[in-house]
Parts: sequence; structure tokens; C-alpha cells
Amino acid sequence: MSQMAYTSNYFSQCSPMYYNSTDQQNYNKAVPSTSNNNNLQQFPNNNSEQFLTLPSQPGSMSLNWGSLNTDVDRKKIIPTSDKDRYLELNKLQQFDSQAWKGIRYKQVLQSCLATPGFTGLQVNDELCHFNKSKDYLASTELVSAGLSNQVLEQRQLLKTGLQTIVDWACANFQNLNPNNLFDKISDIFGPGSLCYKNSETTMQIICGKRSECIEVRRERILKEICNDNLRNTLKNVPTALTSYSVERLCSL
Repeated sequence: MSQMAYTSNYFSQCSPMYYNSTDQQNYNKAVPSTSNNNNLQQFPNNNSEQFLTLPSQPGSMSLNWGSLNTDVDRKKIIPTSDKDRYLELNKLQQFDSQAWKGIRYKQVLQSCLATPGFTGLQVNDELCHFNKSKDYLASTELVSAGLSNQVLEQRQLLKTGLQTIVDWACANFQNLNPNNLFDKISDIFGPGSLCYKNSETTMQIICGKRSECIEVRRERILKEICNDNLRNTLKNVPTALTSYSVERLCSL
């Protein structure tokens, strides 16, 4: 490991070699140290990508040596959240407040269910007597069924809305201008529209179900705390967007 670190340090600190036509002996040579402390000799602090320079030329001619890069497995890196979307989620999920676990979704979910397909599947009569233990995935399947219906409906609303705009523009192309086009799009996709209400319903279900999952996970951890006072205090700590608030926990 120390040899690899030495090699990386050596190549990163090697200064470019300059050639001066008036003095061919004037070189800055990078020579590794022979001391036992594995330190490099002091070199000029020049990490420029410029490799060679002919300073005697009227227009300085430079040979670009390029920069070194390392490959990274991007599949293992979680990308940074979009700032606006991050703030919107924080508002919808009610994080950093006591209301985070009060987001209701089950009543809204009922309005999104439909049969066949968009509801929880029933166990066959031949297998019912084997279904004795609690089915912990039934509620998750029910949410997935309702959200599937909502996503497909949103897709249909988007298609219908865009087609309506195209048809309207073709029928009124002589009077088409930015103002009435803006009004038309606002009517179809803005607040109060079916598309807007569908998005609102979808996020109500998602945020409500996520809050329920977070609460169950928190309760499972807090049950391991023997001190009743500490456990009750931690229950009142709001959930943050990443985890428990470190500042709040440290102040307890």
C-alpha cells in the first residue's frame, strides 16, 4: 500500500520539464528521494496539464499532457437529489414536524381501487386453509394496485390533454397566440384540473404509506431502548429527510 501511495505521490508532484533553446542544460529533473522516510524531494508546485513549453516562440507552443482519471462504478453511487424536488418532498412528507406521521392515505386509496386487477388479489379457495398467519404484504400489494391505476390514469389524462391542445390549436390556428395557448394549457393541466387532482391523490398515497413504514421502523428500534423516559422522548423527535436529526439527538 505504501509503495502505491509513493508512486501516486511521485507522479502527481513531478514538475513539467522545460526546454530553453538558449540553455540546453537548464532542466528541472524530478528525482525520487533515497531517504528511508519515504518522502519525496521538494518539487515546484505545478500540477498543470501542460507538459512541454517552448517559451522562445512568439506564440507559446504547448504540448498538452492531459489529466489522469479513474473509473467509477456509477451504479453504486446514489445521485444527488434535485434541490427543488427535495424541498417539495420535504413539504409533502411533512418532515421536520410532528405532522409527519399524520398523513392519511387509506381512505384516498379506496377511491383508486378497481376490480379486476387494481385491487388486492384473493387467495384461492383451495388454499385458504393454509393462509393462517398474518399476511404482511397484503397492504403493500393493495397500495401497489391502487398506484398502478393512478399511474395509468395519469398517462391517459396526459395523452388526452395534449391531444385536446393539438385539436384546439388546429381549429383556431388563425387566432393562436402565446396568451391563449398559455390559458388553454393552464386549464387542462393547472390547479383544479383532473391531471392535477390525480397527481395530488397519488402523492397522498405515496407519502402516507411511506410515513407508515417509517413509523413502524422507528417503533421497532425504540422498543430496544430499556429506559422508558428516553424512549418516549425519542418518539417526539421528528423524522428528517435523511435520518434522525443528529442535533436533536445530541441535545437529549
